[in-house]
Amino acid sequence: MPMFVLLEARVSSEPAIQGSPRLPIELIELIIDHLHDDGDALRACKQVSRSFLPRTRFQLFHTITLSPRNLPVFLAIIGASPFIAGVVHDLTINHPFASLFLTYVDAEENLEIRRQLAMITPMLTNVEVLRIRGHVGGRADYIVELKGVKELHLHECVISKLSDFADIMYSFPKLQAIHCTVSDVGRGVVTSVKPPAGWAPRKLAFVNTRIDPYLFIPWLIGHESL
Repeated sequence: MPMFVLLEARVSSEPAIQGSPRLPIELIELIIDHLHDDGDALRACKQVSRSFLPRTRFQLFHTITLSPRNLPVFLAIIGASPFIAGVVHDLTINHPFASLFLTYVDAEENLEIRRQLAMITPMLTNVEVLRIRGHVGGRADYIVELKGVKELHLHECVISKLSDFADIMYSFPKLQAIHCTVSDVGRGVVTSVKPPAGWAPRKLAFVNTRIDPYLFIPWLIGHESL
């Protein structure tokens, strides 16, 4: 399912809605599903009938990408229509540094980004797939709120210690799959960080990722549930 480009969104009052459609709602929803990759057509569907709104919102906001450029826009959208946050199931967070070779970002800008994310993520209660690109450091405050995540993708992330990596993983009690690509996980023994009860991912995939096997493998073995 394509990502909804939030920069194109417009915050406005509900459109004038016409009467109920004559077609069965099941057929209407099937038609709307076929328009999943056409944002303009989906926004036009919202104007047709009140019955079209739930399915068009699902298709528009099921998969979103947040970045420093569109965070304020999405904050405004869910501020005007809070229920939209519950539609999001697949979330991508793009940090301003998306390269292992460019890990610097202005400290004040980074704090503002994290502040805005911390305002948004508590409302995203139905996110099951989380994709993080360009993250540097350990667990961020905004991650803690996404308890429903089942599938985690880390891309071009720099995590200084294995204990920080474990801390991020343990933030998601329902986690089933971990995908780590083009990332770097530093050394450091996991000590006090413990997994939540029932934490048992079934899939771990590492591609072009630097991680110390002499620390990582014992860490994996230490989980009786894996």
